[in-house]
Amino acid sequence: MTRKMRIGTEKISLNQGIWLGIIISILPGTALCSGTFDFFRQDGSARGAAMGGFPVAFRNNTPEALYSNPAGMADAEGRQFLAGYANHPLDLMSGYLTYGQKLKSGYGAIQVSHFNYGEFDKYTTVEGPKDGTFDAGDYIITAGYAHQLYKGLS
Repeated sequence: MTRKMRIGTEKISLNQGIWLGIIISILPGTALCSGTFDFFRQDGSARGAAMGGFPVAFRNNTPEALYSNPAGMADAEGRQFLAGYANHPLDLMSGYLTYGQKLKSGYGAIQVSHFNYGEFDKYTTVEGPKDGTFDAGDYIITAGYAHQLYKGLS
């Protein structure tokens, strides 16, 4: 004998109700939420931004592919150095340094990125006096390696 619950005019079993509850509780954390600071989407390079934020669609012979599609650097040659800086509205700043080099059996790259969220006022109490300021930011270090498995395979 299975117990039935009534939701609206439809009857569902207890197992279906449990699964429905699990799915509803998981969705807000994944599909319905966009994440922290998703209002400010930043592409890894000018070329990626020009492609509408989807730079995985091209093979790239530079280490800038490290940001979005590391396999794209498999054909890169020699030593390459990339740098970028952007000063955004509302005191937001970002920049990156990328170095890539041809290795014996592939291509390796390393990237250091920085994002500064600006200066904030510091208060110890809600209605108290201003106690100074502080900065918030992120540093990201990324490394990657790519090589072509077979000649002619792309």
